[in-house]
Amino acid sequence: MHYTYVYFPFIFSFIKNNFGVNTCNLLKELCNLIKLSVNIRVRIKFLNSCFKLGLVPPHLYKFTKVKDFSPYNSNSYKRLENIQLKFVKTIMRLELKDAYSYLHITRVILIINISNIFNISNNSCCFASKDDEFFKYLDHISGSYFLEQMNKIT
Repeated sequence: MHYTYVYFPFIFSFIKNNFGVNTCNLLKELCNLIKLSVNIRVRIKFLNSCFKLGLVPPHLYKFTKVKDFSPYNSNSYKRLENIQLKFVKTIMRLELKDAYSYLHITRVILIINISNIFNISNNSCCFASKDDEFFKYLDHISGSYFLEQMNKIT
């Protein structure tokens, strides 16, 4: 079997010309799904770290401050703070649960997409070389994209 080495910036035009538009679109969708799953994993990691450190994420900070209510009794103020923190933690748990379910759905769609790529195209499209360089390239991109997104948070 003869393998053709492909430079990766031009991979989609190469696949479009040699294997068809459907295969090219499925591979582009695969790349987008990988990027989406990385973004979801970054969000999960961020929310988990906020939870562990007892921090309030910036998008929920507005719920910790009530502007028009200042009780005279200190016990009432402490109760109000506890209610606000419980609400924020409940929202964070809900966000985490939603992110995990979205990640699961994305992974299922990824598996379906990969099986569609294998069904539509022949095996020479799926394996650009003996070392599966295209999938190694996707792994490298998703790993570097993950690190890039995590650096934006910190």
